[in-house]
Amino acid sequence: HRFDRRGRQAVRDNLRVILGPQAPEHRVRFEARWVFRNFGKYLAEFFGYKRFGAKFIDTYVDIVGQEYVDEALAKGSGAILNTAHISNWEIGAAAFARKGYNLTAVAQMHPEPDVNELFRRQRASRGYFVVPVEGAFRRCVHALRENTVVCFVGERNIGQGGIEVEFMGRPCLFPQGPARIAIAS
Repeated sequence: HRFDRRGRQAVRDNLRVILGPQAPEHRVRFEARWVFRNFGKYLAEFFGYKRFGAKFIDTYVDIVGQEYVDEALAKGSGAILNTAHISNWEIGAAAFARKGYNLTAVAQMHPEPDVNELFRRQRASRGYFVVPVEGAFRRCVHALRENTVVCFVGERNIGQGGIEVEFMGRPCLFPQGPARIAIAS
């Protein structure tokens, strides 16, 4: 929070929309600090595999709606899961992998190759595969043909394109990828 000035400002700007124009500035600043604290918790869970590994997932993570995924997979054409940046999507992916699902997730890659490799290894150790946003279309369509679960964190438009929708009373670009891949497959 203290050192990421650009990120801090982006979070505050988003919170002003969410909390409304009547929200006092001290509330916006307080909530922004909590956003960064929660991101820190995510990193601790992500890199703390021993503490937040199989036993943690089996004890504390419930999959709600698993029957819908099973129903889609029974048709033999894969399944698409679309979530948002709420809590730790990676724990959800690991929970599905623990239950024996083949998972391919689409994620933005880190610009630093060594950091990217660290994330790749951590994700692979939890039993799921991640493809970069760039070039994901073909890989996702192929994965669905292999009856795999394809996962998106689909509220954040990364890359070019997007479709404009009204979100929280303002125009916002949402990604088209999940819908285009569903149509193509």
